[in-house]
Amino acid sequence: MNDSASSDCFFYFKFLKLKILTINKKMGRNGNTCAVAICPSPQEATYHVFPKDERLQKLWVDLCKRKETINIKTARICSSHFKEEDYERDLKNELLGLPIRKLLKSNSVPSKQLLPGIINNA
Repeated sequence: MNDSASSDCFFYFKFLKLKILTINKKMGRNGNTCAVAICPSPQEATYHVFPKDERLQKLWVDLCKRKETINIKTARICSSHFKEEDYERDLKNELLGLPIRKLLKSNSVPSKQLLPGIINNA
């Protein structure tokens, strides 16, 4: 490879790295983005998959208030939208001395920070 091609590759990869960093700034931890329309996708949040129950899935989608279609197989909602009582204890990790996870109860529904200008509309 000549110097010109080498230089072109260097700038191309630098461009890609910059593009990835820009995308990651818009996303939360591990590249997750919250499905709630007004959410800034905080990095420190825990991200939860949509429930398997179709009734709950529809409710979660409706609460996201997005204009575009949500792919529930890949979409996530962050912990900013759930109350503390929506979580159950992580007994397994507590007993094993492992890091505690935020586990949603099976019937939990997002209820916080769903509308613009309202901090807690639970």
